[in-house]
Amino acid sequence: MYRRILLSALALSALVATVWWQQERPRSSDLPMGMGAADDPNGLRMWQQQRLQDPASGVIPPNIRRKELEFARTLPVRATAKSLSWTWRGPRNRGGRTRAMEVDRSNSQILLAGGVTGGMWRSTDAGTSWTRTSPLDAMTGVSCLTQDPRSGQETTWYFGTGENYGVQSGTSFSALLPGDGIYKSTDGGQSWLQLPSTIAGDHENFERNFSFKQVNGIAVDPTRNDSDIVLAAVYNGVFRSNDGGGSWKPVLGLDTTVSNTSTYSELRMSSTGVCYAALGNNGPAEGLWRSEDGLTWVNITPTGFPGNKERTVLAIDPSNESVVYWFSQTPASGTQGHSFWKYTYLSGDGSGAGGEWENRSSNLPNGTCTGYFNFDFGYINSQSSYDMCVTVHPTDPNVVYIGGTNLYRSDDAFATDANTAWIGGYRCNLQDPKDYVYPAHHPDQHWVTFDPADPTIMYSANDGGVQRTNDPLADSVIWVDLNTTYITSQFYTVHLEDGPTDDPRLIGGLQDNGTFLATSADPADDWKVVHQDDGAYAAIPQGANFILASSQRGRLYKKPIDAQGNVLGFERIDPMSANSSYNFINQFVLDPADNNKLYWVSNYTIWRNNDLAGINVTDNFYDANDQNWEELTGAQLPTLQRITCLDISLARSNTLFYGTTVSRLWRCDSLDTNPVKTNISDPLWPQGAYISCIAPNDFNPDEWLMTFSNYGIKSIWHTLDGGTSWTSVSGNLEEFADGSGSGPAVFWALIYPTWDGADDRYFVATSTGVYSTDLLDGDNTIWVQEGLTSIGNVPVNMIAARNHDGLIAVATHGNGIYSSFLEAAPVGLAEGNLARTARVWPNPTNASVTMDLSSMQGPALVRIMDLRGRSVRQERVSGDRFQWDLQDGQARRVRYGTYLIHVSDAAGHSFIERVVVQ
Repeated sequence: MYRRILLSALALSALVATVWWQQERPRSSDLPMGMGAADDPNGLRMWQQQRLQDPASGVIPPNIRRKELEFARTLPVRATAKSLSWTWRGPRNRGGRTRAMEVDRSNSQILLAGGVTGGMWRSTDAGTSWTRTSPLDAMTGVSCLTQDPRSGQETTWYFGTGENYGVQSGTSFSALLPGDGIYKSTDGGQSWLQLPSTIAGDHENFERNFSFKQVNGIAVDPTRNDSDIVLAAVYNGVFRSNDGGGSWKPVLGLDTTVSNTSTYSELRMSSTGVCYAALGNNGPAEGLWRSEDGLTWVNITPTGFPGNKERTVLAIDPSNESVVYWFSQTPASGTQGHSFWKYTYLSGDGSGAGGEWENRSSNLPNGTCTGYFNFDFGYINSQSSYDMCVTVHPTDPNVVYIGGTNLYRSDDAFATDANTAWIGGYRCNLQDPKDYVYPAHHPDQHWVTFDPADPTIMYSANDGGVQRTNDPLADSVIWVDLNTTYITSQFYTVHLEDGPTDDPRLIGGLQDNGTFLATSADPADDWKVVHQDDGAYAAIPQGANFILASSQRGRLYKKPIDAQGNVLGFERIDPMSANSSYNFINQFVLDPADNNKLYWVSNYTIWRNNDLAGINVTDNFYDANDQNWEELTGAQLPTLQRITCLDISLARSNTLFYGTTVSRLWRCDSLDTNPVKTNISDPLWPQGAYISCIAPNDFNPDEWLMTFSNYGIKSIWHTLDGGTSWTSVSGNLEEFADGSGSGPAVFWALIYPTWDGADDRYFVATSTGVYSTDLLDGDNTIWVQEGLTSIGNVPVNMIAARNHDGLIAVATHGNGIYSSFLEAAPVGLAEGNLARTARVWPNPTNASVTMDLSSMQGPALVRIMDLRGRSVRQERVSGDRFQWDLQDGQARRVRYGTYLIHVSDAAGHSFIERVVVQ
């Protein structure tokens, strides 16, 4: 049952003991699906800033998203002969961050919605299914959406791009990766073209602080048929077009002679063409404004309105368009730093005595609901303006909806605090606090709209995609999820079970959407939600008896599952004794030779769990757990070197490589005895760069790829001697030889080795998609794009692959997960009639290896070779088994690494087995 949280004084007194209203309790500024405060060193925004900023300047290059997409169009595409067929895997049952959604006023079955990194989508069956309509290679991070309301013009739509707190947001506007103007459709949203006049950096048309990089609102004048008047609220002001977006004129703010700017702007227009706008702090036109023609604006900011105002959203009452509600983030003013005002137009230009203002800020939601760690779900919270919306019911002027992290409804427009219902986002669940999401809904509200033909149908857009309710006035609102095939989910990570298996299961952590598990290879099957919170690193250890799922800021869980992927229990297992200053997306890696071991990053230290299977599962959700953990003190770094990535080669599982935020790369040897670290950084690397990935060749312990994710520097480095020397292999992914220019950010690398090393494949995940190469040739390396017509240029955070069957998967930050298959069969030796019954054990090995030869007919010829094809040992064997003592033909113990054992008989049967010697 979903209770009203703001009640009459009599009802309130009965609820004090439930902790809903413990007003004096300290409140956490963070949330389980939150991004952290803007200045939080461990929050999402700071994490993204560190990953992307140019180390030399400390900022993300202005307008880099458009520039890197333009640069990506110049890069080669994988030729058909070696192209992979990429299949979208899902999840079909979860959308991603959505700031814009509308219902076609001419046909309520048609819905349009846009993902912040996932593009524009269209449904023709009221949200049952969706089709992408925006280009894959365009910068279509959707921020706002509107339809031309004029009769006969309803097929015209506009959407704006750019988000202040985006997928790769920074700490100031100059450091953001926002959008690139406005897109227009004239066929009902089935196709889109960018308006050239809004391309950021187009100096021929205009240039005012790259204003169209952040489009917050668009409105079409419904009263004029002699021209196509469009207004756009952009960074630092408002533009007006008289020709449907062909050209623009600044009409509010946008004064280039003033250095201060308004980061936030919002705009709404009435059915009679009256415009209202809000501009945030510091700009030349900060305040609340009214215009009757979109040209001449009057400041109507009331006396007493907080001077410190960040973002303001507004809504015109459709039942009485003289009434406008303004919902603002006002730090240190109002309720929990938020204000809510009602404006009524009376006469004249609406300023002064021509308008009536009422401050209703004290009636905003201010309850308390704790129980899930120290998170407080009850009060109004917009996470520093990240999630805000306000809407008035189309037929009942007393009903107003506001959204922050939660969605609330007031039945008296917040005239009092006694008639407010909590109807979405989080929920207060004191019986089971870890089940904190409102059923079929999602936290972080960005938009609410109604079916224009039926006011009983309301739609909600948030960080979980799109939902609908058929009774928005109910005491307990019931939601219907509409995310089936709305492919906008934003993955941070992906993992698949390693080892000798062809299990199709995939697991990954999503922005604001927990951890999802795919239990089949069929994209039509729903994925399992196996963990809440912001999803981070996750893993399926060999055997798949349990999964590992982590949340933002380093909470790690072990969860047994059944064959269908259902969670059977849970245990929080991150080490209690570790430094709790974790990365926002905190890293861990399984030991590839023994998935029962796990290495865990804790700021500048590394911890190892030596027996994951042995950790008791007691359904403990809240308390960290020291069971089976030890700190690798020999791997500890200086306090300013925060660890950012780590990995181990299957070919040398006793050595760990790990990188940091300050360009330092380390190797820790002798993990099982006396760990000793060595600095293997290259002196040519730039200072202060963020190492995003260190990737091993599991057949060759001396080969690694290392990547920097920062812009402005060489991104990809390669070693063939275990880190003694490094060579840049960024090649054509850099615009200029020194790494400057518009090359993409590189987040991940993967080496896919073949049996003899002759056809190794190298992959990188970048901010403009996935690239691969067959040949590393220093700065002459040619990287080619994978999945041009499937993955496209969406940012990709991670790649995972399995040699046993060739399965490869990529985690996109906007369009879910894609997978394909690489060649899994041995390369370089004839296989004859391959005997698939052959087995080798143990593998990896450090003592000896036994092979089953029962499938051979008569004596077998056993040839052992290294990956360069050099003979190590050869002998003829009779019997059903062959045991190799890891010695070569001169009775010397072979080096660690990967070896090929080729077995053949006189009847023409043969097979190859790969053995990893440690």
